[in-house]
Amino acid sequence: MESRPYQPRHDGGGEVYLVTGGEGCLGRHLVEALVRYRPAAEIRVFARQQRHFDDPPRVSYALGDLTDSESLMKACSGVTVVFHVASLLSTNTEQVRRVNIDGTRYLLDAAKKHGVARVIFVGTITAVLNRSPIYDGEETLPYATNPLDPYMAVKGEAERMVMTWGELHNVPVCTLRPPLMFGGGDRHLAPVIMSLARKPFSRWRLGDGAAMNVMYVENAAVALLHAEERLRPGSPICGQVFNVHDGYTVDLYELARDFARAIDLPNADKMLTWRVPTTPVRCLAYVLEFFSAVIRPVMDWAPPLRIRDVMLVEMPHTFSAAKAYRMLEYAPVVSRAEALQRTRPWLQKLYGEPKHST
Repeated sequence: MESRPYQPRHDGGGEVYLVTGGEGCLGRHLVEALVRYRPAAEIRVFARQQRHFDDPPRVSYALGDLTDSESLMKACSGVTVVFHVASLLSTNTEQVRRVNIDGTRYLLDAAKKHGVARVIFVGTITAVLNRSPIYDGEETLPYATNPLDPYMAVKGEAERMVMTWGELHNVPVCTLRPPLMFGGGDRHLAPVIMSLARKPFSRWRLGDGAAMNVMYVENAAVALLHAEERLRPGSPICGQVFNVHDGYTVDLYELARDFARAIDLPNADKMLTWRVPTTPVRCLAYVLEFFSAVIRPVMDWAPPLRIRDVMLVEMPHTFSAAKAYRMLEYAPVVSRAEALQRTRPWLQKLYGEPKHST
């Protein structure tokens, strides 16, 4: 999928956008895209604290928590469009449900009370991922019945809630399902890879690696704008789910080497090239997860290795984004090479080695 410039269809005049999770990686980039491409709109960030945006024009904060229905009720007052980006990825299943299920329900209640016109939900492409490979999967795949972790199942449940709510109340809604994302502010993938790059055992990898899709976070933000432009009463995208990604497949080890090359690490080509058999590591992951479950009543301990981590790197899972390309007219605005260059300052910060900059 070739990159192409984004041409906005409108300037956001008369719109009040609410971005939940606007201080997170995707949420922050979405707010920046709205500031740039919707110059006539009002933008409201729902977050627990204000850190990233220092009072730019047309951006205001509604401080609160997804588990607090009152703060959501206040945040939705006067809003026309909700981008529900916020979510919690954790090993604590109870907390994951409280934020992703209860929080979504509170948000929808507030949206209904205040007459929000449209809702765009950010799901996950892994909502349909069981413990078997997927090749070029489409949106028609059923939700996972044997997911790799509770988060995937919970996000699928939240997605169904949003879509059902939209149909019940005749409110235009749609879901975008991005894959693993990278870019400035990423707190999940890049910190792990950059930490590994500093270690002497950075050459060791688990198995052979498996094909998957990834997405640069600025492209994900623009994909949401494509959806917002087309989500209107009677639109064919109402009630639809869309896989979105950057149009190529990569394995996690290749992506890690791309990150290392982006900041000119001398050992970049040698990272993650020595293979470790997956079977003993998978067994260890099961043991650690079992132990974590046993002690959870007295201690909330996150195992350093989970079966989810093992299977995601050894099990191919690729998806088709043809529907988004056709119905949303989405294509990435930032190429793969440019995305790595734009991510470079963040990778350098995480690695902590400014001497590698050129």
